[in-house]
Amino acid sequence: MPARQSELPNHAHRDDSPDRSRNGQRMKILLAWELGSNWGHLATLLPLATRLRADGHRVLFAVRGLDGDLSPLRRCGFDYVPTPIAIAPLQTLHAAPVHGFADVLARCGFSNAQTLVQLIQAWGGLLHLFQPDAVVCKYAPLAEFATRNCPVLAIGTGFELPALQPSLSYFHEIKDQQAAAAHRQEEQILHAMQAAAHAGGFEKPGTPGQAFSHSSRLCLSWPALDHFGDRAGMDYAGPAESLPCELSLDDAIPPHLHGSELPATLAYLRKEPAWWKEFTKEAVHKYPRRQWLLIAPNLTLRQCGELCSPTITVVNTSVDWASPKSHIGKRFDSIICHGGHGIVSQGLAKGLRLLITPQHMEQLLLARRIMAALPDRRGIATMNTQIHPGTLMQELERLLKEPAPQAPAIFQKINPQQSIETIVSRIETIVEKARVSIDENCGIEHQAPNEDQFPSS
Repeated sequence: MPARQSELPNHAHRDDSPDRSRNGQRMKILLAWELGSNWGHLATLLPLATRLRADGHRVLFAVRGLDGDLSPLRRCGFDYVPTPIAIAPLQTLHAAPVHGFADVLARCGFSNAQTLVQLIQAWGGLLHLFQPDAVVCKYAPLAEFATRNCPVLAIGTGFELPALQPSLSYFHEIKDQQAAAAHRQEEQILHAMQAAAHAGGFEKPGTPGQAFSHSSRLCLSWPALDHFGDRAGMDYAGPAESLPCELSLDDAIPPHLHGSELPATLAYLRKEPAWWKEFTKEAVHKYPRRQWLLIAPNLTLRQCGELCSPTITVVNTSVDWASPKSHIGKRFDSIICHGGHGIVSQGLAKGLRLLITPQHMEQLLLARRIMAALPDRRGIATMNTQIHPGTLMQELERLLKEPAPQAPAIFQKINPQQSIETIVSRIETIVEKARVSIDENCGIEHQAPNEDQFPSS
């Protein structure tokens, strides 16, 4: 049986694609993703890859591992390879506290010179094999540090693009002892970076932040939701998450609820939190008419069956709530989630009540930024990472009695498609600038591009 079009490899899509690129030249783009396990990374990179391929460019994904669900990439026919990874630092530092970006880099292998040299050499081999015209890094510090022979664009939320000077960003205020330990760790990281730079034949950084100064950066958020605050010099393109899924949010809603006036809550959670069963048991008792849609990717069919009830619908696959078919603001009045950037942005844009239950530091920081952006804090509740079902129920009761949140006007202008266009424009800009620079160094005379033709955001 012949393969369906969606199952064909990436190169099969390329030859017949119309060339719609701005400079008329097809490019090879490597999309690198090293850290983070949620769907938000693919929800940004996959629409970007689809848009680039539509312009006739060749795209290769370098993904954080092959043990996660990569079915969207297979379904859309994109090639992918695993990123180089060091297992020992991840295992050794798994339970260690995370105070700042230096701790994130240490988990990647940046604090050991030998390990970092080998990782950079492995990345160099991958780059040599694919020969990209540009590398787009989505929370991929190793790829960003290793790429020196072609332009680099680092994209992501504010958390993934920390401030680099004068020292690496910290997620909270650190005490004297913690500050001393953090300083020692940054010195270790700098030593390893300099060793790797020497081995790779590129300029040694003077600080850890300088190791990433060659990259162009684009924050896919609003300044008010930047985890580190509104930063001068940072370009903001707005949220870009829109994972193309076979199932839209409207498809996931049971038929009897379409057009229904019953109140409904959307819960988007990682697997099944320990508190969910006890919480929903109390919630169903207290709100017998309220409908619940639980989206929890990777739940087993048995778990789904155990959680379902006449008022609770469970979906164990990813759902696209950002597509035009997903009328999230018309069907639901509230959202319970861990605080992922994509669904929180959608909730704010549609004026829905938000009950945020963070699982890690990134989500906790985002929840705090949301509270700071909404002075009256009406219709918003955030929990600590230690969650008790009773406390959660109290917060839900409070939320449902309050009016919906009135988010600033900028939150209502969410447009993932426009954000993707901004990324594509930035890629074309940095590639064109690199080509002009190479031509000038080779003595080739031609008209330099007009900067006004290539907006930075």
